[in-house]
Amino acid sequence: HIFSWFWTFTEILISTGILIFVSKKENPTISSRQIFLIVTLLLAVQATKLALASTISPLSMIIPPALIISQGMGSITALAWVSIASFIWPDPGVAINNNLFFILLFFSSVVSILGGKIRSRAQLLQLSIFVPIGSFLSQWILIGKDKTSLINNQDFVLANENIFSDSLLLAIVMLFTILFIPIFESIFGLLTKARLLELADKEKPLIRRLSLEAPGTFGHTL
Repeated sequence: HIFSWFWTFTEILISTGILIFVSKKENPTISSRQIFLIVTLLLAVQATKLALASTISPLSMIIPPALIISQGMGSITALAWVSIASFIWPDPGVAINNNLFFILLFFSSVVSILGGKIRSRAQLLQLSIFVPIGSFLSQWILIGKDKTSLINNQDFVLANENIFSDSLLLAIVMLFTILFIPIFESIFGLLTKARLLELADKEKPLIRRLSLEAPGTFGHTL
């Protein structure tokens, strides 16, 4: 029992250290508040695994935090976070179904990569719609059809309802995540591409005045 506790504790330290190292490599000026955010999100996901792993889709646990991290700290940090949150301590994101684990890694990687490139809130909204739809279709193809060969049609209907519920929950959680991203920006000092574009809006009085009175400085500011 002591050895198991020590191994888990060591795994926590190593995985957290790797995550902090990767985040500092991608963002040399990363603040302690932002490091606290990614570690807290990791802890929250692990706690959710232990408490609700049998009742909640792993996609809803992993993908929304990956979107926040990719927006505020970049795709590489988000991918590192996804890898650690999915594969290790205290349990893998999906312990039973290999197809679901593949779907989880694929869509969380897509969100991590695209989230680091998205430049507007509208694109985030599109992502929050297409990812749940894609996950639903992927689960229906890779998991639902597998179940038809093993169980009867009635169970298959119930399985499809569960897949739909999981995808709907993912869509809802992603929408709430998008709503709360500005709050995360404010609390943790995240500077997303969407926020930069908002700051560079030429309709803002200070920006408009700068463009008229000091066009050279205005150009450098943008």
